[in-house]
Amino acid sequence: MTQQAEPKLVALIDRLREESHETEWLEFKEAKNNFSFDELGKYFSALSNEARLAGRRCGWLVFGVTNEVPHRVVGSGYRSQAPGLEKLKQQVAKFTSYQLTFAAIHEVSYAGKRVVLFQIPAAPVGIPVTWHGIAYGRIRDSLGACRNTSNSGDAIEMNPHFVARLGLRIGC
Repeated sequence: MTQQAEPKLVALIDRLREESHETEWLEFKEAKNNFSFDELGKYFSALSNEARLAGRRCGWLVFGVTNEVPHRVVGSGYRSQAPGLEKLKQQVAKFTSYQLTFAAIHEVSYAGKRVVLFQIPAAPVGIPVTWHGIAYGRIRDSLGACRNTSNSGDAIEMNPHFVARLGLRIGC
């Protein structure tokens, strides 16, 4: 977990909350007490891949903020007890392609409530980020496995520009 000057992080939370809705590279979750590790990994894959497509350096997963406008800060208890967030980067890297992990994890006190910011690096050019070998993506607020990567039936049809922009030979 990395630390920055708190005022910069509070300003970042304010900028993210100003978004009129969640985007393909930005996800808000209340995560009041807990959040599935597997879901966290799927969001890591999707937000990383979508950040690349949007031409951004990173995507953001924000715990402790509602996903409905006005994106109220409600606070998160996710991994607030030791060992907490310290080993999360290592744990995520075990199951992602090329052992990619969070660029940073920030805990911020925002109006007395705990917010956790996960900074997710954009996927490398031409290489989708996978979670347990499956690449995930988003269309608006839907999360799903990219086409041709899962037989579970929950794959979502991704826009063909995914293939062109990432330079892939198989569709996502």
